[in-house]
Amino acid sequence: MKFSIHLIGIVFALLSADSSAEYYGAPLLKANWEVSRSKTACHLKQQIPHYGSADFVHPAGGKLQFYIQEQRHKPRVVKASLSAMPAPWSHHSSQSRPYLVYLDQSVEISGYGRLAVYGDDAETMIDVLLQGKFPTFTYVRAAPDIDLVETRVGVSAVRFSAAYEDFIACRNQLLPYGMADLQDRVLYFHKGSSSLDGIATREVDKLANLLREMPDIGLVIGSVTAGVLKTDSKWFRKRAGSIVKYLSSKGIARKRITVKSALNGFRGDGVIRLQVFGPDVLRWFFYRKGNVELNTAEKRRLDLLAKYLLEYYPGKLVIHSHTDSKGSRAGNKAISRKRAEVIRKYLLSKGVAASKIRIRAHGESRPAASNRSRQGRAKNRRVVIDLVG
Repeated sequence: MKFSIHLIGIVFALLSADSSAEYYGAPLLKANWEVSRSKTACHLKQQIPHYGSADFVHPAGGKLQFYIQEQRHKPRVVKASLSAMPAPWSHHSSQSRPYLVYLDQSVEISGYGRLAVYGDDAETMIDVLLQGKFPTFTYVRAAPDIDLVETRVGVSAVRFSAAYEDFIACRNQLLPYGMADLQDRVLYFHKGSSSLDGIATREVDKLANLLREMPDIGLVIGSVTAGVLKTDSKWFRKRAGSIVKYLSSKGIARKRITVKSALNGFRGDGVIRLQVFGPDVLRWFFYRKGNVELNTAEKRRLDLLAKYLLEYYPGKLVIHSHTDSKGSRAGNKAISRKRAEVIRKYLLSKGVAASKIRIRAHGESRPAASNRSRQGRAKNRRVVIDLVG
């Protein structure tokens, strides 16, 4: 479920003494805490009659959350605070600072907003309960009149300690990463290879672990370079096949995996998106006779190549530039150098280090096809970027 999160502030004095108030809390003799556990999330819940629930949730790879959730649609909360109150049977009063409270508003029609604290403040609420105090949310809602109703929701410390032992055992067994941590990860591949290297293997192992623990979650594999050139599909299919084969060896059913070059439309909580990135279709450039400039599509290709070089590839590159045989040898040599220099300058502008780039201007000396035909000459007017160690 997705939430938009808004800070709704600290309340120092919500209402005057003559304001009406509502109070909710679990009866002392019936207060109970329930634990549900997995390697991807730990959940500690107290049901609050006629209101909803109070929940501690620790997702794998995330921070502890503490919130109350009402099971009815009501007007929006405009002011709220959270304090640690003494138990009802205690004769001692104590000062408790209010904590910052967030409103998590569900974007789903069936969802309900909830009041929450996160991280250190949520951890503090565990300490408060272990001390026998009652965390208490106090808030008011938006209303058309001035007779605002104050609502107080007390979370009982009764039977908390025993349930917390089970909750802490669950937290100790959580995976160090969750779905959000692995969403939209990129697996890099070497030029001309569909084999998973050590880094990619570790990433796919994480995916396998998570998919085993979350049987309702699917995986969709897409390509970073989708749409650049038609030949991208060849390498993408091979690389995606390697990933699927490896996941299958780890016990992940093939039916849970979708291979689709473009990931447009694959959104939502039920899918992990994984992207494949290889440099193969980014290395080739073909030119019209006499042209040395880059068009929009070629710049996009170089943008992706720069990303690959900056984020993954540690080696150097050589820009090999060629022409057809029309014109003089000296002129063709000069044109091939200009084309290589334009590409070099563009890569430099994207942050690629000058020390990683070399130029080889070959002119007409290394044809890839016969210069006797128009088609052959078009193949010869090319720049090929070679990735070297």
